[in-house]
Amino acid sequence: MPEPKKTVIFSIEIAARELVPKCLLALECAKAGMRVYIGSFRALKQLEGKVDGCIFFHKSTWNKNAARLRKTIGAHFVFLDEEMGPSLPKSELTNYLTNRYSAVSAVNYEHTFAIGDVHKSSMEALGNFRGVKVHALGWPRLDLWRETFHQLYTSETERIRKENGEFYLLISSFGAISESNYHEAVKSHAEHYNQDSSRIDYNYNNFKSCIKLIHELSPKLDENENIIVRPHTSESIDEWEKHVRDLPKVYIQHKGDVSPWLLASEGTIQFGSTVGIQAVCMGIPSIQYHDNIERPGITDTLPFELLDSTTSANGILNFLRDSKDKRTKDLKKSAIDRLDGIVSCLDGPLASTQIANVLNCIKVAPQPPIHFNFPRRFILWFKEQINYLNYLKSSKLLKREHTRIKRSKFEKIPNGLKVDDVGRTIREIAKCLGDDPGRIKCRQTAHNLVEIEFE
Repeated sequence: MPEPKKTVIFSIEIAARELVPKCLLALECAKAGMRVYIGSFRALKQLEGKVDGCIFFHKSTWNKNAARLRKTIGAHFVFLDEEMGPSLPKSELTNYLTNRYSAVSAVNYEHTFAIGDVHKSSMEALGNFRGVKVHALGWPRLDLWRETFHQLYTSETERIRKENGEFYLLISSFGAISESNYHEAVKSHAEHYNQDSSRIDYNYNNFKSCIKLIHELSPKLDENENIIVRPHTSESIDEWEKHVRDLPKVYIQHKGDVSPWLLASEGTIQFGSTVGIQAVCMGIPSIQYHDNIERPGITDTLPFELLDSTTSANGILNFLRDSKDKRTKDLKKSAIDRLDGIVSCLDGPLASTQIANVLNCIKVAPQPPIHFNFPRRFILWFKEQINYLNYLKSSKLLKREHTRIKRSKFEKIPNGLKVDDVGRTIREIAKCLGDDPGRIKCRQTAHNLVEIEFE
């Protein structure tokens, strides 16, 4: 009979952004002797009665569920908030954290993780964090920026280059890219942050400038040059297509992890995205579209500080053309040095290793493996098929456009969480780290729920 082990549960909302970093963190936890489960939100709701003690690691505070999980599955709920990253305006950091974490208390949260010491200090200064341990250890997603892990993307990078030729990657992170989304964003921002809409206004106007820029760039591209627009996961692909479908040499690509697209590109065009930080940390030339006018609360962010900027199409093309084949260690080192204190663990020990060590110190009673009998697994699978048919009916037959807030799980996790995919990813990560992939054991526990152990 399998031995009881400390159980750690990782939730997945958007596979393209979260799955690979969670696989890295899962491997580090499994190597420390823990039994790990990676699952979709819906799959994890089925765990009541299957476990009575665990560590539940989530991407945000998830206030409406933290208390419930503590009661129903004995969860020590910990979070690493992936919305509170390195691109927040410095002048508004305290205000963002105060509003974001207003419901946090030691009653439901014992440990939380911050991207760096600056965020940690601001969080600990909030009165409601008394009794909550804040660890400034960086993010697993940022671990993957290191050259050690670039080989994870070798085959995908080669495929992208073969299919798309030479291209510049334009990173979109505007959020609102239509009038309806703009008004929705303004309302949501006012409700959650009690602030004016100046940041939303700036991003929306910046999006309009981006469209104008693309129209200027398109006819200036050489025969062997293309632009690929990479929309943010919150943005409507249909809306983007309306703006660029008639432009030659401009294409939309939004599927999968951004990392192989960065590695395959000749350089990137940025508008204040965190991907700008990732690009320079990976040694990829990047240029910011920006007028160099300081706007406190909007442009006092790391992407604007780290990247060169211009406001002309010619300036962008001249920079990118001159920067071809200039991926240097100096660019990486300069970025990492400037991020010191703001982002932890960009070099040295992995953030994933450090986080796994903290999780392993949380006192949780060991649990046997989670099992669902065949009838229960079939019911879970069948319900998911019904949900999928309803999704197809809504999105394909009725042609309803999914907005930022109403995106379906079938868009966020398009292929589901399958043991073969998760196992393959973790074994490739193990090879990068010099671990024995043969010691990794994965099991499909239920639909969209995968178990990982290191034996």
